[in-house]
Amino acid sequence: MDSLKLMELRLYSPAKIARPRFKKHLKREMLFETLDEHRHYPGIWINGPAGSGKTILVSSYIEERHLDALWYQLDSGDQDIATFFHYLGLADQKRISEKAKPLPAYTPEYEKGIFIFSKRYFEALYGRMPTPSALVLDNYHEVPIGGPFHVMIREPFP
Repeated sequence: MDSLKLMELRLYSPAKIARPRFKKHLKREMLFETLDEHRHYPGIWINGPAGSGKTILVSSYIEERHLDALWYQLDSGDQDIATFFHYLGLADQKRISEKAKPLPAYTPEYEKGIFIFSKRYFEALYGRMPTPSALVLDNYHEVPIGGPFHVMIREPFP
């Protein structure tokens, strides 16, 4: 990706890959401490009813703990795996050095080997992220049940 395109990407961030910011929110120190206690796990699932503050909790935790993070807003279009990897690659490009090579694009020849592609993609992605950091898949429930997405996303998190 040339430096002009990368600069434009850093200035323009599609809502799909932008971490939501909240001007006013209650600091939830007890929940922050619970998240701190579980950071050694490869993934943390936060579940609750709509409007209970899950997004605010995670966004404020990332801000409060000064974590490097990739934020990804899932929706029904992410059932298409190519779309998911495209936007995840954009999120990664937004936060890395201009000289870093982009992550591989998901193309039709990977369809039969999606699990291998997924595993290698996430290994490369996590290898570029500092420790500690976070990959947030917000609104996971928006991706329709069935199809390869849910199976594919489970692969990097055994």
